[in-house]
Formats: sequence, C-alpha cells, structure tokens
Amino acid sequence: MITPTVPTVVAASSQNDPGRSPVAFTSSSSNRRRETYDRQMRLSLNASANLAKPSLDTLRAHARQAEADGFAGWWLAQTGMVDALSVFIAAAADAPNIEFGTAVIPTYPRHPTMLASQASTAQAAVGGRLTLGIGLSHKPQVGPVGNVVR
Repeated sequence: MITPTVPTVVAASSQNDPGRSPVAFTSSSSNRRRETYDRQMRLSLNASANLAKPSLDTLRAHARQAEADGFAGWWLAQTGMVDALSVFIAAAADAPNIEFGTAVIPTYPRHPTMLASQASTAQAAVGGRLTLGIGLSHKPQVGPVGNVVR
C-alpha cells in the first residue's frame, strides 16, 4: 500500500529569525500545518544550467555525481522543454539519497489540480524526497513557450 505524502513547500521570508533557514511547512496526516526549522546547513545544487542542451542521461548522471559529491539536494528549474518532476522520477534510482527540488514551477500555464497530482505522484516515486517550489512567472516568459494566453 502506498501512503500518499504531501511535498514540502518552502517559503522564504524576511520575517524569519536571523540565522535560521526558511520556514518549511509540511502537511501531517491530520492536515494540520506544523512549522519546523532546520538548524543544520545543507547545501543543494541547482542543476538548471544542464537544461540548455537537455539529455536525460546527462541529467541522471549529474544527479548521481551531486549525491556522490555530498550535496544534500539537486534542484532543477521548470523549462518549456524539460519537465523537472519527470526528470526527478527518472533520476531517483540513480541518486537514492539526495533530495530533489524545483526552482521553480510556474503556476501560470498549469492548472493547480494537474500540478498537485503530478507533484504527488513524483513525491511517491522519489520516496518522499521532493521539495516543490512554485511561482507565478509572467505572461512574456510563459506565453511564447507554449502559446499560453489568458
């Protein structure tokens, strides 16, 4: 039986206490939010530069190397040509201990239900190691990519 989990959503805020990392809200099984602070610094790698000439084999190898090099997380931006959540699913077996995060997925071209469904599936596939970064983006950025007009 697969127990669904909700991805962590990180909200960076200038109101956080100095010296503490951003607040992370997670959803418990009772749907109550709890606030946690991570006091240990963890370094993650934003691998989005590898999306200029995307290759799934190259991305998987990069995630594997990031884990071998001791990074705590491996992050990708959501671009028009590569789906970050799908890459994480493909790379999960190659890097079984690293966290995955999106930096960021624009909400403008995606229906919230579809994004929630895809994130939930990815969270299950990567064993609960997903941090979902979402953002609004803007029409000039997302419109030309997929002819999205709203």
